[in-house]
Amino acid sequence: MSMMKQLEYSHEPDPSISRILSASMFSKPYHSAFCQPLSSLQYGKFSRSLHNRTFNPPVTYVLSRGSLPSNISLNSMLQFLSVSDNRLTGGIPSSLSHFHHLQVLALSVNGFSGRIPPEIGKLQQLRLLALGKKQSHSLWSLDMGNNELAGIIPSEIGMLENLQSLILNNNRLHGSIPWELGGLKRLSKLSLEANSLSGFTPDSLGNISGLQHLLLGANELSARIPKTIWSLTGLIELNLSRNILNGSLPLRMGNIKSLDILDMSMNQLSGNILSAFKELQMLRYLDLSDNSFDGLIPQSLSELISIEALNLSHNNLSGIIPNSLVNLQYLRSMDLSFNKLTGNVPDGGVFSNLIVASVLGNAALCGAPRIGFPPCTTNDVSPSSATRALLFNYVLPAAAITVISFAFCYMVLIFFFRRQTNNQAPSDTPSLDSHRSISCHQLVRATENFSEANLLGRVSFGSVYKGCLDDGLIIAVKVLNLEVQGALRSFNVECHALIVVRHRNLVKIISTCSQLKFRALVLQFMPNGSLERWLYSHTYCLNLLERINIAIDVASALEYLHHHYSQIVLHCDLKPSNVVMNEDMTAHVADFGIAKVLVGDSWTVTSTSKRGTIGHMAPVSLSNSSPEYANR
Repeated sequence: MSMMKQLEYSHEPDPSISRILSASMFSKPYHSAFCQPLSSLQYGKFSRSLHNRTFNPPVTYVLSRGSLPSNISLNSMLQFLSVSDNRLTGGIPSSLSHFHHLQVLALSVNGFSGRIPPEIGKLQQLRLLALGKKQSHSLWSLDMGNNELAGIIPSEIGMLENLQSLILNNNRLHGSIPWELGGLKRLSKLSLEANSLSGFTPDSLGNISGLQHLLLGANELSARIPKTIWSLTGLIELNLSRNILNGSLPLRMGNIKSLDILDMSMNQLSGNILSAFKELQMLRYLDLSDNSFDGLIPQSLSELISIEALNLSHNNLSGIIPNSLVNLQYLRSMDLSFNKLTGNVPDGGVFSNLIVASVLGNAALCGAPRIGFPPCTTNDVSPSSATRALLFNYVLPAAAITVISFAFCYMVLIFFFRRQTNNQAPSDTPSLDSHRSISCHQLVRATENFSEANLLGRVSFGSVYKGCLDDGLIIAVKVLNLEVQGALRSFNVECHALIVVRHRNLVKIISTCSQLKFRALVLQFMPNGSLERWLYSHTYCLNLLERINIAIDVASALEYLHHHYSQIVLHCDLKPSNVVMNEDMTAHVADFGIAKVLVGDSWTVTSTSKRGTIGHMAPVSLSNSSPEYANR
């Protein structure tokens, strides 16, 4: 058989995905030595029921006209089926998926129209799908997503002039995106996400004037974003995330006024965030996280009147948070964490329900005591007065005492340095004292794509994995299962409860990762596991002194949360599995996913709806009494 380019099967097994071994979408009439005609069907229409016939594969049907019936029934052991080089019309029936042993399906050179049935993907032994040129010109949808297809994308796809939807996402395709795809003038959706495509994004994609959905995320595309992309004024969804794209955003992006979703996260984009965004009045979701954008957050973002989710985290943005963002009435989710922002945290709008994880990693912020940021010091005098006041009140006195204090400070520093040198053993372990900016890409790499081998256990709303960062720091990554009711709320509560508190017997949060469909907490790793393992395992045991020390550690943590922190924090699910030990067997209280945070005298409660584990719940969870009862 003569074939043009093929998509070859990846030999790596995966039982959860259909194993289509190769797919030739453009072949000449399918003839081969193993295909022999069935004489009884030499001419005429296709019989609807042939299951009583017994024949041995391979089989070729030679038909002159008609269509393949939708309820076709053949020998279930059939391995080779060809109806090539006929005048069959109509759609390709989904019932072909019933032939579970089918290895070759040849439909070339006919008049089939419509889309390829997605049920074809259930043919796990299929090695060859030949559609040919003639009938493929009338195809309007080609969906081969979520398979095991590997190899390059055939450039001949560009010959499918009537194609409106091309979906090849979640395969193992590599190589570059064919320039010929730009010839699909009627295409409205192009989905090539989650492959291993590399190289440049072809300029020719800008020729598809009717394109509405361009999904190229989770590949290895590099270089700059083609300028022609910004001429696609009909785009509704643009996803270029998780690539290696660089350069800056052009002013022309304001041309795409119909844009609803824009995701350019996890790239190497840089420069300022442009004022051109104010033209995107229909935009609901904007994600520019995990890039290298710098400069100020533009005031023009407050003109995105339809925006619901805004993520600018993990960049180098500086300056203040614009107060005008409080006017975005539909904004429900915002993440500004791990930038270099300063000044007052606005109050009102989306900031009324702001959690500390959304602004974590901006040490110079102030004005939000509710989430752990100190009050701002205000100065209402004019700029000229402020300058004079600064000169006379601070600069001159500081200059006067600098010489006197220098020697004293020098001596103090030398003393402190020597004390630290004497009291601390040398260590190559990275510090956990401050929050760090850790991208989702780094977490995937650290946990080997969240492999089962690194699974430490399962908790209330997700799973915990062991990971190793590039600098050697061992971490625990708690990944929330957002399909579980209350998981998102649990993430917010745990961030609120743990990020701003500091105690030696509480598990430290190192960082957070927050994406639209992914939430994770990066926690301090506890190598000695949970107290539950030490109490109930036959291979571990605790002596009396260790048990007393663990009890003291847990009591110390609870005393701090109940009496010595600015807000009362109730754990609500304290049990052995939520107490973990470090290398020195020091106990740490963990899993604050259903904690209650009591704010002020009014007992304003922040918590999830889940009550906890039977036998370990606080008494307040079992009654309608005041929260004070929980502390008695």
